[in-house]
Amino acid sequence: MVRLLQLESTYKKILKIWSLI
Repeated sequence: MVRLLQLESTYKKILKIWSLI
């Protein structure tokens, strides 16, 4: 469960970076 939460947070971070580009 913790791993899943970490994966989701990193995924959201990547999405934010992508939206910035």
